[in-house]
Amino acid sequence: MFSLLLACSTPEAPAPVLPPPVVEQVPVLEQRFVHASKLNLRDKEGAKIGSLAINTPLTLQGEEGEKVQVMVANGKVGWVPKEFLGAAPMTPDQALAEASTATDLQAKVSALQRAAALQPSVETLTALAEAYVDVGEPRKATVVRSQMGWPQHLRPISDTFWNDEVAVEWPIGWDGDTDQNKKRIRRSMKLNQGDSVWVLPSIGPVVQGTVREISLRQTNDCSGEEAWVAVLDVTLPPGATATLMSAQPPPESWMQERPSPAIPYETAKKAMLDKLKEIDPDSQDMDWHQLWPDDGLWRGEYSEYLEEERPEWGESWNGFHRHYVLQMDAAGQVSVASEEVHNNDVEEPNVLITGDLAGTGVQVQVVADSCQSAVRTAEGYNLLSSTYRCCGC
Repeated sequence: MFSLLLACSTPEAPAPVLPPPVVEQVPVLEQRFVHASKLNLRDKEGAKIGSLAINTPLTLQGEEGEKVQVMVANGKVGWVPKEFLGAAPMTPDQALAEASTATDLQAKVSALQRAAALQPSVETLTALAEAYVDVGEPRKATVVRSQMGWPQHLRPISDTFWNDEVAVEWPIGWDGDTDQNKKRIRRSMKLNQGDSVWVLPSIGPVVQGTVREISLRQTNDCSGEEAWVAVLDVTLPPGATATLMSAQPPPESWMQERPSPAIPYETAKKAMLDKLKEIDPDSQDMDWHQLWPDDGLWRGEYSEYLEEERPEWGESWNGFHRHYVLQMDAAGQVSVASEEVHNNDVEEPNVLITGDLAGTGVQVQVVADSCQSAVRTAEGYNLLSSTYRCCGC
């Protein structure tokens, strides 16, 4: 019976042969890096929509003549000149080599600017100052020499525009991928967790604090640049903005009393928010709520992001915002000083404090806008700056 069943059984049909799966071919887009000390990102019509630091990575999207369309790491798309891009990140040695072989003085200046942006050593800054003199720009040479003489223990406060941290940064840059460079910059900080520091607020005298932590952070969401960041524990007067940190006992000018406006900060802030609701009752997305002391009164700056159609990109882009400047008089009445709609171009910065802040007899200002805080000369040249996380986004 067993053999009969075997004889009558039907063999299984062979499994059907399936076609190989279709693999979608995803095009590999080329990458380039910014080879200028600073490069403007522009829209199709040529309007500036961002600012890119040296060695910012970009993905190529298209090309028209001498311009290329690129995408930044955060997804923002714009146009830049082809001549300022390279296939690999630039190194300080490469920039210095270009400067040494340049036959044109302006080309030498440009190469030294790139070298200084990557690694502002005394030797590089000295060479840049001399090159400025050679091309007939002595004022820029003076600024560079002032930067060389700026005490390294005085640093502008970073990123207080975007969160409540009081922090200071020491940029590493794109050549900072090596452990050796990270260690070199860490040693140059001469600052450790628990150390005492002094912070200069925009209102009132100097305030003492301590270093809460020191860590490596990505300090620019657009380019992915890294920096050593020291977060400080410090209590500021109401309405004050931190401007500078000193790792040593500060200059005598820091001890001066800077009086607050007669109207309390919280009262002024509420009055200005009430004014904004009066201007635009439907607005829900107000950002950058900042008040600045201005000649004993208060000035407020507020921005509202807008959805703006960009047909050439095929999508909506909220890079535009409505910007208000409000001012308060001595009686506490708030009025609109200005109102405009613009893109993310860097606006005229707010002057936080002015004086001989390094104790060298030279008057400087600490300024802040939506992109950076900086120490600058009376002529408006930056000596030292701290870029915010979304600068260029």
